[in-house]
Parts: sequence; structure tokens; C-alpha cells
Amino acid sequence: MTDFFQLFFSGLATGSIYALAALGFTLLWQA
Repeated sequence: MTDFFQLFFSGLATGSIYALAALGFTLLWQA
């Protein structure tokens, strides 16, 4: 169960980083 939470948390962190990067690029391209 601990491995699942660790994998879920690391995936969530990676996903949020990618989402922030995509959002930043979108804002830069629109500006």
C-alpha cells in the first residue's frame, strides 16, 4: 500500500509540473 501512495504522489507531482509548464507556455504564446 505504501508503494502505491509513493507512486501516486510522484505521479501527481510530475503531472502538476507538466501542467504548470504547459500553462506557462500557453500564456507566453498568447502574450
